Amino acid sequence: MRSMTRKPAPSGKPGKDERERLILTALVDLYIKTGRPVGSEALREQGLESLSSATIRNYFSKLEMQGFVSQAHTSGGRIPTARAYRCYAEEQMALEQGAESEEALLLKQELSHDTRKVVQYLQETAELLSELTSCPVLLSAPRFDQDMVLDIRVMPIDERRALCLLLTDFGILHTELLYLSGELPPDQLQDYICHRLKGTAKPNLTDKEESYAAHLYSEVALRQIISHSQFQQSDLYKTGFAHLLHYPEFAEATLLTHALALFEDDQYLRQLLAVTEKKGILSCWIGEELPSHVGNDNTPCAIAIIPYEIHGVAVGAVGVLGPMRLPYARLFELLRATSEGISEMLSKSLSKHKLTYRTPKTTLPNTLETGLLEHQ
Repeated sequence: MRSMTRKPAPSGKPGKDERERLILTALVDLYIKTGRPVGSEALREQGLESLSSATIRNYFSKLEMQGFVSQAHTSGGRIPTARAYRCYAEEQMALEQGAESEEALLLKQELSHDTRKVVQYLQETAELLSELTSCPVLLSAPRFDQDMVLDIRVMPIDERRALCLLLTDFGILHTELLYLSGELPPDQLQDYICHRLKGTAKPNLTDKEESYAAHLYSEVALRQIISHSQFQQSDLYKTGFAHLLHYPEFAEATLLTHALALFEDDQYLRQLLAVTEKKGILSCWIGEELPSHVGNDNTPCAIAIIPYEIHGVAVGAVGVLGPMRLPYARLFELLRATSEGISEMLSKSLSKHKLTYRTPKTTLPNTLETGLLEHQ
């Protein structure tokens, strides 16, 4: 099959290559909707009434020889392969964008509100996109400056440990584990931190207790300063793991483990996000284009990612992970709407609130970048 983006024959019935493209596109469309192997009769009902069942079966055989479809049983229907999904996705990405759907317009409207809590906004956007697509979502972000710690909470775990929660002005929630000597109860430590942070009444402490509380406060503060200032890679937000459980493709434990392992590979996901950000366009990786995490070549996943901008400069990217059987047309439209919504909101909010940001200075090795781009 030469291409999935050839123009139709000028008149009469579609030409041979065009019929092949139409049959494969219709097959992938129907399989995405139903999840069941596609037979020739079922395909005729999808707008291909001008072709006989025998003609469609002949094309099925040809597509199978080319590696675009497979057949589990001799008398069964066909199932698209990763190669078919790749051609289908490329066709959907190449289509000229028409009028936006109501769903995409509503999404952009939902993302248009102004807020200073830019990090919380990005996290909520990832949650919203995950709910709309029923897929896990990954999002990379720059480091925003002018952030301040608003509150610190100390939660005792046991006699010697406490969990320290730090909430910032931009909506970031940090957690730190503190080891206590037992010299100061957690509630008195909490009172001292509130005194230092918010100017509340100073608790009644001995000199030794106050010295110890000051030491712990400095420890927490310095950890936050180091975490904020040392910025070598984009911040990464992920959500929606549980959506994978609803896909029949991941009913087998091994395949679910693979998808979860891929979604947990922060280094690789950051690389995909960075490559997409550098390219500046919607990108997609399907099947064997993604690495295996379970010791074989069976990669049942797909990842689609799009960059977003601040004042016309790409600063991050957002994407979804799911099975290869994804509704690519709808997915790409929602990703474009998300990118446009984030870009517009961040550009306006950063100007309004006079916020600045930093992006990591590290670059991808040429060999790595070439490997990630070779399928695009």
